Amino acid sequence: MTALLDAVVRVSAVLGLALAALPLLRSSPASARRLVLWVAFVAALALPLVPTWHVDAPVLHGLVGRVVAEPAAPGLPAPAIPAALPKVARPRDWLAIAWALGAMLVAARLALGLVAVRRMVRRASACPEAWQAAIARAESITGLRAEVCLSSEVRAPAVTGLLSPIVLVPTASVSWTEERKLSVLLHELAHVAAHDLAMQVLVTLTCSLHWFNPLVWLAARKVRIERELAADEAVLQRGMRASDYAADLLAIAGAAPSGAIAIGEKLVPKRIAAIVAARRPRGLSRKGAWALMVASAAVALAVACAPTVDSTPPKGSLTAAPPVASGGTLDADLQALAERELDRTVREWSAAGGTILVLSPSGEVLADAGGRSDQAYVTGSTMKTISLAAAIDEGVVTESDVFDCSHGERGGKVLSDAKPLGQAKLPELVSTSSNVGFAQIFDRLGGRRLDSTLRRFHFSTPPALAAAPSGDWDGALIAIGATMTATPRQVALAYSVLADGGHGIVKPGTASRVTALLEGVVASEQGTGRKAAVAGVRVAGKTGSSEWTSPEGKKSTYASFVGYAPADHPRYVIFVGVESPTGKEPWGGSVAGPVFARIAAHALRR
Repeated sequence: MTALLDAVVRVSAVLGLALAALPLLRSSPASARRLVLWVAFVAALALPLVPTWHVDAPVLHGLVGRVVAEPAAPGLPAPAIPAALPKVARPRDWLAIAWALGAMLVAARLALGLVAVRRMVRRASACPEAWQAAIARAESITGLRAEVCLSSEVRAPAVTGLLSPIVLVPTASVSWTEERKLSVLLHELAHVAAHDLAMQVLVTLTCSLHWFNPLVWLAARKVRIERELAADEAVLQRGMRASDYAADLLAIAGAAPSGAIAIGEKLVPKRIAAIVAARRPRGLSRKGAWALMVASAAVALAVACAPTVDSTPPKGSLTAAPPVASGGTLDADLQALAERELDRTVREWSAAGGTILVLSPSGEVLADAGGRSDQAYVTGSTMKTISLAAAIDEGVVTESDVFDCSHGERGGKVLSDAKPLGQAKLPELVSTSSNVGFAQIFDRLGGRRLDSTLRRFHFSTPPALAAAPSGDWDGALIAIGATMTATPRQVALAYSVLADGGHGIVKPGTASRVTALLEGVVASEQGTGRKAAVAGVRVAGKTGSSEWTSPEGKKSTYASFVGYAPADHPRYVIFVGVESPTGKEPWGGSVAGPVFARIAAHALRR
């Protein structure tokens, strides 16, 4: 599901629930219904800051992982990195442009309204003596005071000013009766007390962000209705006679710019019906308002945070395949290709099985072959990419840093690489998948920051990782993926975050730097992923080779490659994982890399 669709679903759920609650509050005061809508709009506007709940894949301590040193992929010359391909706007780019234009138009209307009202205030006359008595009475009753100004540009009273309230009244108001002036002030000060102008700004901003969603506009209209009814209720609770107030409303109703709140003509019939009703609800007490706000906020938060897809991985062992999930985003051509390639690879390597996933950079699953994409396995070196992203995001490494990879001893134990590197810079550490080098990256990063990043990517971590100090053996093993468990789907989605510019989990600059380093895995002479190269296309990806022992004593291996192409403008994220391949080179680069290359080449030709 794309991020846009996810936002539409979550906002619609929050506002839809609030709208559904309004009929249930029919006998309650309008201030209660307004409060429910206000909480819903706050939740809708805050949704980008609210993470969805998720259930992490279990950390299977029963799988005892071992350190694997991946060699460079043999048999192919290092592919030259081609010139950057021309960037062609994709459908989602056009959608983003259309959304931005719509959002700017709606927001511009609010901005122009605020500017127009501000100019009205500057051109208005100071409060005349005829209004002083009504102002004093209103202040005595409400404890609030607003500046009153005469304006020839307004047809009806309107209140504006987020910090210092100003009531604009027409010039003809000097001849109004004292009771009409008082009722006008009580009504406008009710808006001030309820912070209705701030709410109007919030509602308009929500409408600008979700201008394409009719449910948002319906909820915004309900807000306008309920805030006026609530202000009317406040006037009547101050002792004004209903018949006199209804007559005043008919006489002075009018419109105002979007930067102010006025007595709207279109709402007058509904308001008069409520004013003269034989039975009116009691006002909402302070305790009742707090209780309703807390309850509404709890419900809105629960709906906003609820996952839109089932993120709970099925339980069971690696080889116990769950039913293949169905989904409307599957691409029939890519699905058939993935299934053919998986069958071919399993036969070629006499493997126990495998998984091929093809995703869009936004995380949509386009192909899912093998039926094991939600089964946990030991990730191996594909997890080094997340450790790398954490280190770059935290600013503890740069591409020019030099690491001493001549020895990997720590705490009486020794890490090793397929080929000793000696003194090496960060690009070489990544391309060769150096265990010794990434252990030193962990030393700079520390367990707490690595744990935080892994959790942001929705990976589970052992409880001790957050407290692991620099030099810790177990922390280093997690950083290189030797003891990390996840599912193919989780790993593929993590790489889709990087392909999509970080998506708020890491900085966009971090994602682009990680991508450049991952290109070296495929394009450099000593890269472990050279067999994943696609002619004329920039490829960013990482190999993974892992070994572990199950609680029953069974030894298993996993060869994988996960990456995206084109690296400079990603269209596809592809995960290839093969269980227990046999042969002389059962590594991720040799087993899974060529499969990635064939699928990527086919997909990009379409």
